Amino acid sequence: MGQNPLRSADSLFIAETNENFYEIAWNVRKQFVDSLIAEGETNPYRIIKKLESFERRYRLVVDRGAFGEGLSGTARWVPLERDGRFDVLPTGVPSYWESSHRGAPVVVPAYADYASIPAKWVIDFCRDEWDCIVELGSGLGRNLFEIYYNGGPAKTKYYACEIAASGRKITETLAALVPELNIVTCAFDHRHPDFSFLEERGKVLFFTCHSIEQVDRIPARYFDLMADAADRVTCIHFEPFGFQISNAGEISKDQERLVREKNWNTNFLEVLNASRKTGKIKVTFMAQDVFTFDGSTPTSVALWHT
Repeated sequence: MGQNPLRSADSLFIAETNENFYEIAWNVRKQFVDSLIAEGETNPYRIIKKLESFERRYRLVVDRGAFGEGLSGTARWVPLERDGRFDVLPTGVPSYWESSHRGAPVVVPAYADYASIPAKWVIDFCRDEWDCIVELGSGLGRNLFEIYYNGGPAKTKYYACEIAASGRKITETLAALVPELNIVTCAFDHRHPDFSFLEERGKVLFFTCHSIEQVDRIPARYFDLMADAADRVTCIHFEPFGFQISNAGEISKDQERLVREKNWNTNFLEVLNASRKTGKIKVTFMAQDVFTFDGSTPTSVALWHT
C-alpha cells in the first residue's frame, strides 16, 4: 500500500510511547528547519515547503531504543521505500500512490495535494470574522501557516496547540520570521483538554487534523468542555473515524484493524454523539472517508457548533 510521505514518520507510532516519539521526531525536524534558516531562508512558507519536499523522498526512523527514559535515542532520515508497482519520477517520488475515496481504494497521482485540503476547508469556511482560529494538535504548525499564506484571515489570532514541546518550538521559530502573523503556541493534551489558554471568549473556530486519531480515548466531556470555551464555538474535525460509523465499508474496516492494532482512538464518534444528544452541540455536517493522506487512514469530516 502506498505511503503519504508527509505522514511516513508518524506511521511508526507506538501507542504507549506516543509523546516521547513525537518529541524526538519534531526535534529532528527542528534541526532541519534551523539548518535552512542558518543557510539564509527567512520565509516560513518556503521553509515548510522545503521540508515537505524532503519528506516526499525520505522518512524519519526513530530507533526503538529512544523510547526509554528521556530523549536519549537516535533518529535518522532514510530513503522512502517503494512498493515497485509505480514508476519513480525523475523527482525521486513515485508517479502514483494508493489512496481511497468514499470507502473505495483508488490510485491517485503522487502530486495530488491532499495535505493542503484541511487548510483549504478552513480558509473557505472563514467567510465571517473570527476572534481566533485554534488547531488542537498542530505539530509544527504546518496547517496554520498554510491557512495564513493561502488567503486565510490576516488579522485573526492563531493558536497552535500541541502536546510535543519540540513541535511548538518549530512553530515559534517560524513565527518569529513573520512579525505580522499573530500566532501563539500552547501545550495541549486531548486526553486532558484544558481550554483556559484562550484569551478570546467571543467567536472561536477550532479544528483538528489527525491528532485525536492517535489518542486512545478522549474523555466523555471533551466536546462539552470545548463548547464552553467561548460564547460561540465552531469546530471542524478531519479525523479517521469512518470505521466508527455503522455503514463502514471495506476501507474503513481495514482502518479499524490498523487503529486497534496501534491502540489509536476508538471513541471519537461515541463522545461526539453523546454531546449532540444532550443538545450541548449541533452537528451540522458529517462525511465518511472523503479523502485520505494515505491509503490506510482515510479522513472523515465532522463539523459542529454551539
